[in-house]
Amino acid sequence: MRAAYFEQEHGQLVLGELPKPEPNDNEVLIKVHACGLCRGDTCGQHNIFKCTAYPLIPGHEVTGEIVEFGNNVTDFQIGERVGACWFGGCCGNCNSCVNGSRNTCENVHRVNGVSHNGGLAEYVVIDKTAVLRLPDNISYIDAAPLTCAGLTCYAALKNSNAKPNDIVAIVGIGALGHLGIQYANKMGFRTVAISRGDDKKDLSLELGADKFINSSSENVVEELQNMGGANVILVTAPSTKAVEGLENSLALFGEIIIVAAFHEKLNIDAGALLMKKACIKGWKSGDNYDARETIDFSIFSDVKSRNEVFSFSDSVEAFQSMTSSKAMFKVVVDFD
Repeated sequence: MRAAYFEQEHGQLVLGELPKPEPNDNEVLIKVHACGLCRGDTCGQHNIFKCTAYPLIPGHEVTGEIVEFGNNVTDFQIGERVGACWFGGCCGNCNSCVNGSRNTCENVHRVNGVSHNGGLAEYVVIDKTAVLRLPDNISYIDAAPLTCAGLTCYAALKNSNAKPNDIVAIVGIGALGHLGIQYANKMGFRTVAISRGDDKKDLSLELGADKFINSSSENVVEELQNMGGANVILVTAPSTKAVEGLENSLALFGEIIIVAAFHEKLNIDAGALLMKKACIKGWKSGDNYDARETIDFSIFSDVKSRNEVFSFSDSVEAFQSMTSSKAMFKVVVDFD
């Protein structure tokens, strides 16, 4: 089958032919129609989690149709429209699983496109516990980015303390942030978009932001304090500079939620958190059920990802466009 893959750790993405996978008893074989690209794909490229074997096919924003399944799969049908996300399966029995956090399973560490092959190929096998059903009224291309970028922002906001009419700020208006603005607006929050420069101001307001703050020329803390303080600040920019100091702009019980990974240490004013009974926390995506909920909400609320679509033959260029931030929003590879 045609596939895009990393031949070795730290290697570059290449195109080639790899054997078509065969599903085991608990897996489904999906013919891929679209696959979104995400910075999380570099975790497999560089073996960040020390669980990757090569060659590795990346891709965890997968949509397609079932063409085969294993003997223990009874809930799906051939031809069914499905997808997959970062979550690759779980044990169902550990403390995380029984408390509804299947994507932080303590015993099974399966990540599609990182611990095993993902969807940047004509076919991919997915564990039956990690498959999500796609509704009929959304295209494969439109659905793919919602399984990770959309899911991450939607779930973080849904599980925050924010209530309708609260102030929610979105930091970073890119692949995640442009979706975060839409979700915050549709959930009834007073939405503030924060970005360096004014180049994304008009788009942010078009997407539903009530206010735009240029962090290069305006004092973000003062602007948010003048509004009464932010109840939630969703950080989608992978940079400590995007976070530091924001604790001083929070309202009582405010939250800074980090959904973009970075490895530098944060300098935080603990006193600012204490005085407002505020917190800083991270949010790790979600599972296949959360992904389906995200897609359903997106369809109902008319939330749409802005996509730059590439053909499979241009997958290397697509990956470079994503990793270099040349692409303004989401990159999706179309297999049709």
